[in-house]
Amino acid sequence: VSGSITPKWTVFGGYTYMDSELTKAAVVVSGTPPVASVNPLQGLPLANTPKHSASLFTTYRLPFGLELGYGLTYQGSFYANAPVVAADSKIAPQYKVDDYLIHRAYMAYSFREGVTLQLNVQNLTDERYFTSVRNNVNATSGVVTGGWAAPGDRRQAVLSLFYSF
Repeated sequence: VSGSITPKWTVFGGYTYMDSELTKAAVVVSGTPPVASVNPLQGLPLANTPKHSASLFTTYRLPFGLELGYGLTYQGSFYANAPVVAADSKIAPQYKVDDYLIHRAYMAYSFREGVTLQLNVQNLTDERYFTSVRNNVNATSGVVTGGWAAPGDRRQAVLSLFYSF
């Protein structure tokens, strides 16, 4: 959704709901070939797929030309690894990554025709979060044997000067 509340006030927003589910997969149990029968993993959620995510951003232009903006980005928790059936036919645990909320701020001022100074601050509260996580789960024991995580951007500010002609 995007639009103008007034000629000087704009709002942009979005929401996503994903009900992910494993519907088909071959099951390998300790060196055996893939089994195409009943799958104990069927119905479990997919890895790296949050159920909820949303964003909202708004800007307002003051009468003397200063434009201010503020926004939020939310991502719900998600599972870091795909479900795995261990050698003892038990389903190894899926590990969950926490949800996060990121704040953004914006300020811009056009101080003469075609020249704009703009400041963007990302992750205003310096939230620590992960955008994706990969865990290697041992199919025999169900134990995590390694992996990696991609951390989200820390607080940062960017000051830009734009000239248009």
